Amino acid sequence: VHLEITTLIIPTVNDDLKVLSDIGKRISNELGSATPWHLTRYFPAYKFSEPPTHVKFLEDAYLMAKKNGLKFVYLGNVLEHKYENTYCTYCGKLLIKRAGLTVIKMTINKNLVCPECGDALKNYFIL
Repeated sequence: VHLEITTLIIPTVNDDLKVLSDIGKRISNELGSATPWHLTRYFPAYKFSEPPTHVKFLEDAYLMAKKNGLKFVYLGNVLEHKYENTYCTYCGKLLIKRAGLTVIKMTINKNLVCPECGDALKNYFIL
């Protein structure tokens, strides 16, 4: 079973770093630190008129989640942002470059090993 978590961050509704920190810790403790967590930017639509989520807030939430031990945190709805990508959890090398849902470049070999340090990524996720 493969599981990923997505949280839509809506200003004035759930844009609280303490709450997000607690969610991240719960994901790590109950599902494992390799569980991917997508922090997704909100845009107003239909009957919901809150302003769009500030990218800076999403970046702060991303850094907080990484600091709390989550290995695979991503920003969503922030096109071509460096935090959309997958990096080696050991050496930090860019492994999968994305633009939205499109994979632009992959540097992982078929055995799911980081070409820089040899970390076995197959222990973390499935391609």
